[in-house]
Amino acid sequence: MEAPLTENAISSLLSGAVHLQPLLQVFSLQPFGPANATTPRFRITISDGSNTHQTLLPTTFNSLISNGELQEGSVIKLAKCTCTVVHNNTYFLAHCFKPNLR
Repeated sequence: MEAPLTENAISSLLSGAVHLQPLLQVFSLQPFGPANATTPRFRITISDGSNTHQTLLPTTFNSLISNGELQEGSVIKLAKCTCTVVHNNTYFLAHCFKPNLR
């Protein structure tokens, strides 16, 4: 049985409730940036079941992608994040999470 996603977590996080530790699902993982970059970067789209949000994955999590622990469809528990506003858009950045909570 899959763990239920945390309803309305994305809107709560974007409203500043960064203390939440929601269960979210990885909707997509896309590499971005220069093809010849020494450290690849990934854009991640996550979902709470109702809403999606796109953000950047810190490079410290790249090993989770290469070893298959983090992939599209993975359920993660977001343990720590921060929010920032850039050009009137709010983004949150995951600093710590636990992958594959199925």
